[in-house]
Amino acid sequence: MSYLSASMSLMASVPGILACTAALGLVALAPEVAEWPAVQWAPWGVGLLVFGIPHGALDHRIPTESDRSPGGLGFLAGYLGAIAVVLMLWWIAPMAALIGFLVVAAFHFGQGDLYWSRVDRFGLQVEGDDSPDHTGEWPAWRSVLLLLVRGVVPIALPVLVFDAMFAEAANALTGRLFGDSARWAIPESIRKAGLVAVGLLVAFHLATLAVEAWRRPDRRAVALSEAAGSALLVVLFSVVPPVLAMGVYFNAWHSVRHVVRLLPVAEPTRSAARAGQWLTALARFHRSTLPTTLIALAMMGGLWWFVRARTGDVADFGLAALAMVSALTLPHVIVVLGMDRMQAVWDRPRAGEVRS
Repeated sequence: MSYLSASMSLMASVPGILACTAALGLVALAPEVAEWPAVQWAPWGVGLLVFGIPHGALDHRIPTESDRSPGGLGFLAGYLGAIAVVLMLWWIAPMAALIGFLVVAAFHFGQGDLYWSRVDRFGLQVEGDDSPDHTGEWPAWRSVLLLLVRGVVPIALPVLVFDAMFAEAANALTGRLFGDSARWAIPESIRKAGLVAVGLLVAFHLATLAVEAWRRPDRRAVALSEAAGSALLVVLFSVVPPVLAMGVYFNAWHSVRHVVRLLPVAEPTRSAARAGQWLTALARFHRSTLPTTLIALAMMGGLWWFVRARTGDVADFGLAALAMVSALTLPHVIVVLGMDRMQAVWDRPRAGEVRS
């Protein structure tokens, strides 16, 4: 792996690992503190402003594969149209909107980690990064397995492990805020079967990584690191209260990884990032994303104002913000699919292949 790919991978991984480990340490050493609402919502209050919202705020500045230029008015119209469709679904069928959001979020979380799995193994890179290590075979099912594990764990485990807590939040969101008469409920037999299915999926994933570490000494460090990351997420979402767990994961793990991936690609930051000037690239990133971030915050506030008569405590504001995040997620996922295609994330690696 070249220096640029290695440095990007390090920057993408360390913040999330530290944040998730800190949350686990808090639960182990001071479980009563981890239950405080202020503590659980703190990663959201800070993280959304620093990386959570900004991580998708440059979607309109990412070149497309066809013309290598950022999107224009047509792109903006499509993006806003997708947001409107999701918000309309929340208004018409809130429970369906919630379920759809969980499915899309699971795909997107796995999608983001799949990119870094490929970077670590094959040096998937941007222009200006040389000495690729695109060797060997990589069956498509390995990509699907990684995407499933890294997507299912952050979504399914909070739903299944903290089922009563999740049901209360889901019913408050869909019922109290949006007036849906449907209620979230998972039969105990289905919940247990779901936990077994997730456990088997993770076990198979870890087994394939163990085989890779044994058969490929050159990939041993990568395989063991990936296994440790998956195990960390399993423990995080199994023992840490969902609001806190998702707060540190979404902002410090998922969003940071996407920002690092974005820096060498997006128009305002790519020259500095490809030159290794990361502080300059980050400064340009935050300066460029500020207007869009403020617009997204205003949209969250607008949605909360629209349903304000039905809201109660500060947690309801968080639920309204979650509905708006779901509306922003759909077009963002479509943009990242374009990045996946542009960067050959789903292509079988071949010797000497470089995609920008």
